[in-house]
Amino acid sequence: MGNENQQKKCLIGTLVLDHECRTVSFEVFERQEYFNDVVSLLKLKEKKIDLEKRKTEINRIEEEGLKNWNMYIRDQKIKETRLEKEAIETELTTIRNEFIRLGISDDQ
Repeated sequence: MGNENQQKKCLIGTLVLDHECRTVSFEVFERQEYFNDVVSLLKLKEKKIDLEKRKTEINRIEEEGLKNWNMYIRDQKIKETRLEKEAIETELTTIRNEFIRLGISDDQ
């Protein structure tokens, strides 16, 4: 009966291992918000990488297309890629602002 009233505790933190997978340290996140910020940061970094890859792809498509497409298709593609690049830049700015809010450099 006494066990029913006990709360289960779950530690959330960072486990640091050495090269032989032995525990070096375990830092417990004292606040759930900090853990949420870490998860958000990882998701933002992943999204930033994906957006930058797409931006590079678009630049390559534009360079190739200017040489190979006929005039009409080229104009249409340039409009499409320009709009997509603007959307990507807006998202990257949002991500940079979130990094600033979290107090972290987006270059890490």
